[in-house]
Amino acid sequence: MNEEFLKPSSNPDIWCLAAMEINDALLLVDMAAARRAPSADVTEREAEAQRQQAVEPVRKLFAAVNQHQWGFNRAHYTYGQLNTDGLVLMAERRIVDWQTIFNAKAAFGTAEDLAEIAAAAALNKGSINLNTALPHAAKPLLLATGLQAEGNYETAQQLFKMGADPNTNNGQLFMETVDGGRGDIGRLFAKHGQHGLLDINPLINTAKAQRKLKLYEDLRKIHWEYGRFAVLDHETLLETKTLPDNAGAIKIMFNFAAQRVNEIFETVNPRQSIMKEYPFAEYGEAALDAAREKLIDMGGRPSGIELPMRGKSALAKPVGQKQPGLQRPEGN
Repeated sequence: MNEEFLKPSSNPDIWCLAAMEINDALLLVDMAAARRAPSADVTEREAEAQRQQAVEPVRKLFAAVNQHQWGFNRAHYTYGQLNTDGLVLMAERRIVDWQTIFNAKAAFGTAEDLAEIAAAAALNKGSINLNTALPHAAKPLLLATGLQAEGNYETAQQLFKMGADPNTNNGQLFMETVDGGRGDIGRLFAKHGQHGLLDINPLINTAKAQRKLKLYEDLRKIHWEYGRFAVLDHETLLETKTLPDNAGAIKIMFNFAAQRVNEIFETVNPRQSIMKEYPFAEYGEAALDAAREKLIDMGGRPSGIELPMRGKSALAKPVGQKQPGLQRPEGN
């Protein structure tokens, strides 16, 4: 590798060229030899010798990188550009650790990269913390002048699917993500933060108290989209609308299995609840369509997904009317 590329540098062009050379070296590794298993003709000692020989050039290269003491940002960027199969091999050989490459691919990789690394780590009894990787996927980070990690929607979504905590750092990561301009990723936090896993209301109040008005508005919009909804089961969506001055709340429960809507009015003074129930046929069609879309968006599977919401069946075609797309065969 070009010695100039190994020297400490804040030039992102140098970072890119160095990463390309390291990746080329990884791609030259004989993967079969690097993972040689003992057999009837090969002892474990011989297999290990072949494994070591296969990865030795890359081991020396990574040792040279460590010797030149690249800063976190450069190392993080570099690992994020490298071939995932090669990185997994390096982690298997303990040249790099699992969390480091997982974090880097959270920032610069794909959902498939994270799944591959996590599966390999589990197979090799490696340790990976999803919440440690989440900030690298969620928050924009300036790495060097002219180079920024923008946040990665795909890998953030994958981390939540794998079980990352939307309330990481007591909601501060969610706020920082939205404040950094990634409201789309912030919506993922809210979507996976149902049932008290992420309480957006206190964060809205914090942004308001700190006079961060753009953040305040962005958090309110996310709350309107996700924070006020909860999926009770695959068939049921609950929407809660809090009344001003903590006077109470209006809760609307859409039950797609029973095809019914319950509106519950809760007041604080006096403390009481009043419930009204409506069949779908008597409820607003636009509200039902919106509730169905939201339930699906948040992971539900409502019944009758293909049916009109107000029970109006499609009009039957008059007998003898020609249906679009059908033609009588010639000669008949």
